[in-house]
Amino acid sequence: MPRLEVHTHDRRQVFQILDPEFVVGSGDSAELRLRGPYLVESQVRCRLLASGLFVEPDSGVPRLIVNGKPTQGATLTHGDTLAVGTNLLVFCGDDLPAPIVKPSMVPDEAAAESALRAEASASDGLALDIRLPGTERADKVPTKVRGADVDPLSAGAKNAVSPKAGSKKPSAKTVTAPTARAPSAAVRSAGRPVPRRSSGRASGGGSGGNNQIIVWTVLVVGVALVLILAQAFGGGSEPQKDESLLELAQRQWQSGDHDAAFRTLSMAEESSRGDERSRIRALRDGWQYAMSREADQSEIDAARASHRLTTRFKSSFFDAANPKRSAARELLRQTSAWLTEYEFLAERHDDVRLWNGEIRNLRELALQHTSVDDVDTAEDVLYRVDYWMRFTNRRYRLAIETLEGWLRGGSEDEAGARRVRRRLDELQREGPTWLSERRREILQDHASGDAGPAISALRFLVDGGVPTAWLSDERSLLQSYESEFSGR
Repeated sequence: MPRLEVHTHDRRQVFQILDPEFVVGSGDSAELRLRGPYLVESQVRCRLLASGLFVEPDSGVPRLIVNGKPTQGATLTHGDTLAVGTNLLVFCGDDLPAPIVKPSMVPDEAAAESALRAEASASDGLALDIRLPGTERADKVPTKVRGADVDPLSAGAKNAVSPKAGSKKPSAKTVTAPTARAPSAAVRSAGRPVPRRSSGRASGGGSGGNNQIIVWTVLVVGVALVLILAQAFGGGSEPQKDESLLELAQRQWQSGDHDAAFRTLSMAEESSRGDERSRIRALRDGWQYAMSREADQSEIDAARASHRLTTRFKSSFFDAANPKRSAARELLRQTSAWLTEYEFLAERHDDVRLWNGEIRNLRELALQHTSVDDVDTAEDVLYRVDYWMRFTNRRYRLAIETLEGWLRGGSEDEAGARRVRRRLDELQREGPTWLSERRREILQDHASGDAGPAISALRFLVDGGVPTAWLSDERSLLQSYESEFSGR
């Protein structure tokens, strides 16, 4: 089945494409949710075609980066890449081996930010939601896709002022900065007041001088009182200190130094008060959830892929089966395995909680045609093996172990046992022939310079795709190819 491999600098994940249309982004509604900065909630719309995977930008994103080049839409074929933020998506055809991706091919944050700046400059503004994983920006400035008021990537965007109605809007590249007012006429050099001219009313010279002294005395005392009260209630320069610590903590988090970020955030909280402390605590809660999500992410992705595979089996095989017993046994096996493996994640993540409910409903559906205590018949295991062998990458080892395990159970169904032995003999005869043909294809791929598919195919074989006894020098061949590829 076709799939997308998602590569970052610290992990590789596989997204099985089960729906003909889906969305890639960072939001909850995206079927393929990505992590990292410089992402929007709905960034890429994908449509599976007979010729490949068609991708086009969404949410005001003007262009995509396909195979390193900007485009407004493209059809990905096997091995094509799509850069999304700091993620590299590689499209793999129906059960074809994945190409090898070097670390240098994966975009880093600097490359992602540079690409977004270029896109914003080329498209009269870009609607972006750039934030740290797991947090919401408290200072996010509203932008527009076309004729944006401010450039969200500009350093001065936080202080930008939107034009009033009827006034001319600045372009997306322009940031309107506050303009300093000219000194008033009453203030001149050294900040001393310039005596105003008399309005014509007579006043005694001595009385006017005394009044000025009184006024200035009151002003000085008032300023002193304001400074004292500000110091007592946390004003003065203290917020600036807290803001500096907060900015430092955010930079540490973004760079990946999470322990240092939490320590700095604690220091900022100790010296803050009121609303500022509440903001810091909210930020800490967001970071803690982001770390929990990141720790579980690989298991969440595996749960998503397994959920899709199970729901697809139900719609494509179970619904069409008649009678349904053998299909129900397979559906019960898949749902039970999912609940055992991933149900614990439902306590911490809403999306997994939703999948958990759907899997439980499918399990109840299977139990309408079978029960947990039922024993697999010959028809059940033969149905399961035939289902596994429908994939291009045939699971010979798993199929053979399943049939052998059923025979060891000592079934009294002699006719069924003969059918199982016959199918087992067929797999053991045709398997080595299939492996020989597959090995020939691998050598041809390598000889033609296409080392990526050759390495991926060898890795599938070595990692348990076929019984170990069938292998000859595939393991050493894999090591040789990988060493050769990494040295390029």
